[in-house]
Amino acid sequence: MVWSANNQVQNCTPETVPHIATGSSREEWAIEAHKLFKHKRFSQAALSFERANQPQQAAVATAYHLRQIAEEKPVSEAKKFQEARSAAYLAAGEAFEMAASSKKWEFGTRARAGYFRIAGECLQQAGKLLYPRAALVSSNRLGSEW
Repeated sequence: MVWSANNQVQNCTPETVPHIATGSSREEWAIEAHKLFKHKRFSQAALSFERANQPQQAAVATAYHLRQIAEEKPVSEAKKFQEARSAAYLAAGEAFEMAASSKKWEFGTRARAGYFRIAGECLQQAGKLLYPRAALVSSNRLGSEW
């Protein structure tokens, strides 16, 4: 082989193949997920949070991603565009509601209330009535049971 003779390639056997890559640890995935989230790359952050085994953070990142999609939908008089925008905001609102409703909540009452508030805002944009929890947060009546 010409390349081998000119030392342009390294010939390896299965026993001598160098280790090219290693898997990332959960901690490394979590660090990367937080960086992605901070830079508003929510869909990639959600995937990284999943790989870090942090499902709540993944759910929150997914909700933000859905809201980002909804915000990019054009505002228009055309019914087709109105329906698409409403559906996108409805999906985002439901995602925030689901994230904040988790039985294994780790973020504290203030964050939970904030996600319910965002859920309410998205649902309003969708033209839907507020869900009960989002309505409680909107009216500042969320009790200490959360």
